Amino acid sequence: MNYNKDGLNVFVSTTGHNDIDYSVFCLFEKRLGMNVFRAVGDQWKEMNINVQCESQVERMNGESEFVNEILFFPLKMEEDGGYYNQKYITFEKFLKMDIDIMVSISNSEEEAFLDLMRKYKKGAKLINMIGNILEMPMFSKNVLLGMKTPMPSDINYMTYHLEHYEGYYYTAPITHDTINCFVMLVPYPRELILWRGLKNHLSDFTFNMFGQYGEDGAVKHWLMPKAMKDSAFIWNVKPHGGGGFVSRQALACGRPNIIRKKYCSMYHSDLFDLYKDGVNCIDLDARSLEESAELIRKWSDPSEHVMRCKLIADMFKEDVNFSEEAKRIEKWISEIEENEVSSLVVTKDQNEEKIVRFFNEELKRFPRPHELKIYTDSLLCGEKEEIIRKGIRGRDNGRICHE
Repeated sequence: MNYNKDGLNVFVSTTGHNDIDYSVFCLFEKRLGMNVFRAVGDQWKEMNINVQCESQVERMNGESEFVNEILFFPLKMEEDGGYYNQKYITFEKFLKMDIDIMVSISNSEEEAFLDLMRKYKKGAKLINMIGNILEMPMFSKNVLLGMKTPMPSDINYMTYHLEHYEGYYYTAPITHDTINCFVMLVPYPRELILWRGLKNHLSDFTFNMFGQYGEDGAVKHWLMPKAMKDSAFIWNVKPHGGGGFVSRQALACGRPNIIRKKYCSMYHSDLFDLYKDGVNCIDLDARSLEESAELIRKWSDPSEHVMRCKLIADMFKEDVNFSEEAKRIEKWISEIEENEVSSLVVTKDQNEEKIVRFFNEELKRFPRPHELKIYTDSLLCGEKEEIIRKGIRGRDNGRICHE
């Protein structure tokens, strides 16, 4: 059982996202020696506390066990092992425990975490962890920022890279002509046109479109490390952000990425600094599709490909040092004051004004209608949709107009 009796106790959001959950484990438990707990049981909802307590049975890969009112929940991260335990506590256990740090990961839970801290854990430090696009802190002054999103002036933030499972490491490629896509879905016709166009130019290559709604079906998360290493190239043309765990995992494994780097800039992705066109990735916007196909074919020469993959893995190790980042974060956490929230975020109305002001500024960056459409289609979702629709000025009474 992974429990450090001398470590600080951290209460975090339940995300259901295997890579994010493991990243939280890596940072707080593996690197910093703390204990991470999530909510379980009906009592949270009975108390009208808006935190995720969904069933984890579908993700469990072993026997769960209750020890001292803590549910130890085993998850498998790789085909041949990679087990680690997530820890869950009931609301009753939460009240009994000393909680040192509270980390909201989902924006929908940030207010609930603020309320929990103020009512029950006034000595705790409140942190908002942002590892996704189009998210802004609404209540927390302290932000662990896994993106390059500009933060308001009153926010105390620390940038870092979300660490992935250690099974993503370099192995020499065994195939040189397989292009795999692990994007969750490919929602825009432009990207499908590029995918099919590249297949036509490289008809002798093997193309696999995995992921939700992909032609070849989703890959289970514990099979992903092997699937990544079985790839020659990783297609990651992803309109929503242009990066994410798959990109960093691919670079760690030493596999060239096929991308549109403009998306990294549009969504403030940390991949913008990691991607070097013509070195560890091929930017489809930097050359014609035919020229991109020629470069892929050149890199697929076995000797060239092995050299290229090793270079990419070595570059990632130089660019991203999870251990050093954890040390910076540990110091940053130690300097956070207890019960600290954003001075600019006080009321619901002010929250809405802040969100609207941010997105109105963001929209000025997109002079081309189709780029604005991609951005606004993704930001107009979830609980902020009505706020943003009402607040965007001069665009058909809050509706986004496109040519």
